[in-house]
Amino acid sequence: MKMSNNCAFLILVAVTGVHLVYGQCDCANRPDGYVCSVGCKELRRCFNREQVVLICGEYEVIDFESARCVPQEDASPPCGTGSDKNCTGRADGPYPDIETGCMTYYTCSSGQFAHRQFCPDGLVFNIINEVCDWPYNVCPPCGTGENVVICPTDPDPCNCTNTTPGTVCYSDCQVLSVCDENGESNTLVCEPGTVVDLTTRTCRPRAEVLPPCGTAGLSTAMPATTALPSLCDDCPNAPSGTKCLINCNEYHECLEGVPVRVTCDADLVVDPVLLECAMISDVCPPCGTKEDCATQNQADGELVLG
Repeated sequence: MKMSNNCAFLILVAVTGVHLVYGQCDCANRPDGYVCSVGCKELRRCFNREQVVLICGEYEVIDFESARCVPQEDASPPCGTGSDKNCTGRADGPYPDIETGCMTYYTCSSGQFAHRQFCPDGLVFNIINEVCDWPYNVCPPCGTGENVVICPTDPDPCNCTNTTPGTVCYSDCQVLSVCDENGESNTLVCEPGTVVDLTTRTCRPRAEVLPPCGTAGLSTAMPATTALPSLCDDCPNAPSGTKCLINCNEYHECLEGVPVRVTCDADLVVDPVLLECAMISDVCPPCGTKEDCATQNQADGELVLG
């Protein structure tokens, strides 16, 4: 399997009941979404070259699939009891979770998710040796590979035996694996800010890719209106949790007086009524594709960007 050397982008998501703390992580030269550490109650990442710490409330835990604090029964294992990674088409064995910076890894068995485990602080999962290791001993996208002379090909995550060349054996919005004529899979991992375009089988900016991974044809359909004054323009004086719509895949939220730009994950868009990320099929036009929608409006008429 051939894998590109780019880490998947972990989207910054802020939710009510989570507060922010700054300090400790060295984010000066880190991209937005870089994971410093992760646990069941806390997730540390870089955003605008600053550390952002999401700390869950008393009855919530981190859900690794959405990077949000959710009730334990809705969170993926090991922190919660909900569903986790899709192992369909994957060979048995452990896999690093790029969405958590490879600080966790999960095991697939007979095409089903088996369990997830944490690496000790400072370590990431080394898929070659199947152990937690220092980042400089681990090839990209999980580590830097500084101490590795040649990064070998990762184990094949797909079963391409007796499969027609060109068959997509695994796909999500950040990763695409396609079977070749040799019965092996070629895997593409998209750079931050890009998603998989299944039409061209390349990574492209989200705005240029059709749903469900992209927003092409959605955000441009927002009504052209004059923006009203927004509470988010004055976050220090706005109640914590105040949200303001930006476009179909972004909104602002004021948390502890700090304005945070929230970008929905690749297969989600902003629900302009609830002001939270939701499945495209669950959101009414112009942002989503849900049918039988009553006209959504603000101030009797149109959807106004804040």
